[in-house]
Parts: sequence; structure tokens; C-alpha cells
Amino acid sequence: MNPKKSKKILLVIMALNMILSIMPVNMAYALSEWTNVGNEAFSIDKTNIPSLKVDNGTPYLAFTSETNGYKATVMKYDGSSWVTVGSPDFSSGPIYQLSLDVDNGTPYVSYYTYDYDNENNDHNGVTVMKYDGSNWVNVGNPGFAGGMIADPSLIVDNGTPYVVFADDANGNKATVMKYDGSDWVNIGSPGFSQEQINAPAITMDNGTFYVAYIDVPNGEAPSRAVVKKYDGSNWVTVGNPSLDKVFCPSLNIDNGTPYIAYAYGDNLDKIAVMKYDGNNWVTVGSPKISDGKVYAAPSLDVYNGTPYVAYTDGKSSDDSHKMIVKKYDGSNWVTVGSPNLAKGSIFGTSFQMGNDIPYVAYTDTADNDKITVRKFCSLPVSVTRLWGPTRVETALAIAKAEYPGTISNVILTTADNYPDALTGSVLAAKLNAPILLAGGKESEQRKLLDYLQTSLDQSGSIYILGGATASGSDLVEKLTAAGYQNIIRISGIDRYDTSAQIAGEIGSETGTPVVLASGENYADALAISSVAAEKQYPVLLVAKEGLSETIKTKLAAIKPEKVYIIGGEGAISPRVKEQAARITGLGEDSMIRISGSDRYETSLSVAKHFNTGGTVCLATGTNYPDALAGSVYAAKRKAPIILAGDQLSAEAIEYLLSIKCNEAALFGGEAVISKEIQEQLER
Repeated sequence: MNPKKSKKILLVIMALNMILSIMPVNMAYALSEWTNVGNEAFSIDKTNIPSLKVDNGTPYLAFTSETNGYKATVMKYDGSSWVTVGSPDFSSGPIYQLSLDVDNGTPYVSYYTYDYDNENNDHNGVTVMKYDGSNWVNVGNPGFAGGMIADPSLIVDNGTPYVVFADDANGNKATVMKYDGSDWVNIGSPGFSQEQINAPAITMDNGTFYVAYIDVPNGEAPSRAVVKKYDGSNWVTVGNPSLDKVFCPSLNIDNGTPYIAYAYGDNLDKIAVMKYDGNNWVTVGSPKISDGKVYAAPSLDVYNGTPYVAYTDGKSSDDSHKMIVKKYDGSNWVTVGSPNLAKGSIFGTSFQMGNDIPYVAYTDTADNDKITVRKFCSLPVSVTRLWGPTRVETALAIAKAEYPGTISNVILTTADNYPDALTGSVLAAKLNAPILLAGGKESEQRKLLDYLQTSLDQSGSIYILGGATASGSDLVEKLTAAGYQNIIRISGIDRYDTSAQIAGEIGSETGTPVVLASGENYADALAISSVAAEKQYPVLLVAKEGLSETIKTKLAAIKPEKVYIIGGEGAISPRVKEQAARITGLGEDSMIRISGSDRYETSLSVAKHFNTGGTVCLATGTNYPDALAGSVYAAKRKAPIILAGDQLSAEAIEYLLSIKCNEAALFGGEAVISKEIQEQLER
């Protein structure tokens, strides 16, 4: 090949690579993760296995607690916190096998009690109660199935409760009863199972009742899982019983198809899910879903043909019992969100789909066996990554994305010494101008000049933030040589004075709220930069221990109606707050400090305080020019800038889900906003 032609091809390839490296990269992801429903560990004290139901999007929870004598309590989540339904501890005494169902907003519970005054500690039958809007009241007579019953399970349909239990009066076989409005009556024959049973469950599908239970011949192992349905006259077996040595079945019916999950094996080290195909019970996916020994009954639900199962898995080096939720994707059982949802060991789980949202409740040993409820949220997120190989080119990529046409103004500051520009976002937003970075290398300055000559009107203005030592005189000479005459330098004797000069250029009206940010900790000023730009709140830099005379003068001149202090007392001391309060005459309610445990949490606190939209921008918390250059881009979208480390924290993900985030911009390449963060959004 001709050497000259080869050289031309190489130059074309290099040019294309350079162009592509600063083009926005648009991606579509789903932001998905388990988030707390209300506070973690919200129950008062140590509790037994909870019973969870979700009714029209409202989760309800029934449980007993050790401190209150194992009496029944029901709570629901009202959208902001867990509140008690009626009185807590409403049962007359300690209860066992508490089961919850909710019917069109009315919660019902079933349970049995022991008679400790009886030398045989006999059970006192089944009791069903409901909440009538004011109080918990008995449904029919309490203890209506007298004798030593066990394991009652409840379902309510259109105001009619049904309960299945192991019936001592009929050889501990299965009995189902319903409340007919005046009395509890049998559904079919009492004691209809072939053998003694335990762990029964009941559900309904289009008016047809199904029950599942463990069939225990002669009251001893081996045991089998059995499913029966009521055909209007009799309880008939659905398919053949399962293999032997089965533990605690969980039953669900989806569009007429029964599903069952259970633990099995000599060591109860396997979980299987099966469905009835009309002729036989067939395994759904692998016959062993779990990795380790199962320490509690699996909890199954099926939504639109997709089965989900929650369980505790003992396969960990410290022998703790971890909570895992899996779903069948048509080929394999895949973990839903992060595995090991809880902090400690889990001994009780309750799982339900609330429409298309999975919910799970559990007790966590790390929280003294208190209850936490979590839900799995998944949102489609459109992600745009704006970046270049250098910070100068990243700023250019952001500018090109936001200002594709001719512009009248630009803000220019150094790429290396940026304190003077920290407060420039507010001015940039007012001028509708991008913030560009001037590098010290000739190649970087050439790229900057190329952009200006392509995009900035020849009569436009260039605002340089900082003195000649920050943005050198040689660059001004190059700008002048390129034909730009309107070059305005805004600078003071130091970064604090420069921030006051920038605030003066903005020309804020009297009463405009003011932001105070540390001039020593750059991250906090960047965290507020987009919010301040959008709202046109001037940002003044302050030292940790006091206000400079210039800042005092500027505060007095603006007379703000509010002052926002960004960062904790380790960044801006109480003395600064006191000085600002004296100068402005503002009371405590108008002196608002927004902070977090570190720069990342502070940026999240800022976002939570101000943001109301579904768009966010992410920038590294360790390298500040990207956030600075992206501040106007974020402001135009009314988006906060969330600072990130190697990955997003659980709190950040929970926040993104809470605002229903549907759009995110990443400022910088994968070296600063990692691939892992991108994958977190993807999950």
C-alpha cells in the first residue's frame, strides 16, 4: 500500500476515535434493588415469624412479640411509616401459628392458643378475628374447633373467612371450615386427608379451593407433600403426592395452575418448586434451587406465570442463615436483586407479590430479631455518559451535548486549579453558558479554541473565573488572536473574594437565599452547584472557622431570607453559622444545614432536600472538574449531582428508586464513574 495513503487512513481512524471518545453514550437500563419499606427493624422487640400480605399496594404484617407475651399485633405501611392497626397485643393471651389475610382493606387473623392452666396444656381450638375499623372483634365463637388443633392457615374471599387446620378430633387429619355469617361450618368432610398432616396451607382460584399439607403416615416420617382441591362436593387429590421427606410446603395458584414449593432431602438441604400441568407434577427448573441447608419454610408466590420463592440458605462460612429471593426466568432460577438481603441470620420469612412488586418480611438476628420489610423496585432508566479522554474533553463533551448550536457566552476556568470556579455554576446558568476547562497543554488549548471557533459567536463573551495565575495570560492572548474581544475576568484576592465577585456579577435580588459552602472542601460546593444554578442562589465560599470581611459584606448586601450551609460542622463550624445569623438577622429555622457523614452522603442529602424530579446526574467525588463542568447540564434538567465512589451506596439506590429515577447522566469515563456503577443501574 502507498505509504502516504496508509498515513491518511491512519489519520482518519485517529480522528474518528477522537470524535467517538467525546460523543455522548446513551444506554437504557433498569434500576433495580431491594429497598426498605419504612424503617429497618421497626417492630418494638424480638418477634416470631411474621405473616405478610399486600392488599391493593398496601403491605400488612401480623406478628407476636416476646416482650408482650406473644400476643397478636397487626401493622400496615401508610406510605411513610408502619402504623398499628387497632390496638397492639389485641389477642386475649399468648397465641401460636398466627396467619394473616386482608380482604379489600379489612385484615383478618387466625391462630390457636394453649390452655396453660390445664395439666395437658391443651389447645383451645381455632380463633379468627377481624378489624372492623375501630376494634379487633371475633368472627364467630373463639376456639370454634375445640381440641388440640394445629397449624391453622387462613384465607378470606369477599368477606368470608376460610381456615384449614390439623384436626385433633379427626385424628389430626385436614379439616377446612368457613364462617357462614352465624357459625363455622365444614367445607366437605372433616378430616378428609388420608393421613395425619402438618403445615397446611389454603388458597383459592376463581372460586375453587386448594389446600397443601405434609402427609405424615402414622404420625412419623417419611412425609409427603399433598395438594387437594374442592370440587364442590369432595376434596380430590391433584396429581400424585411428592417424594418423601418434605418440609413445609408453600402453595400458590396462578391462572388455574397450582404451584408448590417445599424443602426436602435427608438434611433439608434442597428447595424445589413444582407445578401441575394438568396430568402430572413437573419440576420448575432445577430440582435444587438452594445452595445450602434450608433453615425455614420457603415462601412462594407466582405472578403472571413467573414463580418467585424466598428462603433462608445456610451456605455461608460463618454458618449464618442468609435470605435469598429467586425467580424462574423461563430457563433458570435467578437471584432477584442482591443476595443476602439481611445483615444477620434469618429464621423466618414471608413473601408476597404486590401486583408486580416483590415484598419480603423477615426477622434479623443483627437487629435482635426485629422485623424488616423490603420490596424490590425496578425502573427503566435512560443513561447518558458524557466523557472524554481528559477532563478538558469531558467538559467539551458536556458542552456539545447541552449546546449543539451557536452560543453567546462561555465560562472558562483552569482544569488544574479550580477553587475559583467552584461557585461559577450559578453565573453560567444565568448566562446560558457552558463551563469549559482550560488545560495547560498545547493540545488541550487547541481543542478548546477549536470548539470556541466552531460554537461561540464572534461577538460573544468569554468569562474567565480566577486570576492570571489560575487561567494564564497566554490563553487570553490566544483568545484575542482568535478574534474574541469580549473577555471578562472575574477574580478576587483569594477564592473567597472571587466567590463574592461572582455573586456580584449574578446581581441577586434582595432576599434571595444564599448558599455557604466550604472553600477548603470542594466536594460540598459541587454537590450544591446544580441546585444553586437552577434556583439562582449565589454560592459563597467560607473558611471553616469564620467569614471573611468580603463575604460578610456580601451577605449583608443580599439580605437573604434563608441561608443554606452545605456540609457538617467538620467542614463549616458552628461559629460560621452564628456569624451568618447575626449578619442576616435570621432565626434558626432559616439557617439550614445540609450534611452527611461524608461527601457522598452530603451530596445525597442535598438531592433529598431539593430534588423533586426523576433525573439525576452522577460525578466522581474524588475528581472535581467533571461535576463542575456538568453543573449547568444538571441545572437545566432540575437534577441534583450525586457524588459517587467506586459504587453507589444502598442509600443512593434507595433514593433513586424513591424518586422513580428515569434518566441519569454520568459525567466522565469509566475510570472515574465505574463500570460497576453502570451495572448497578442495569440491575
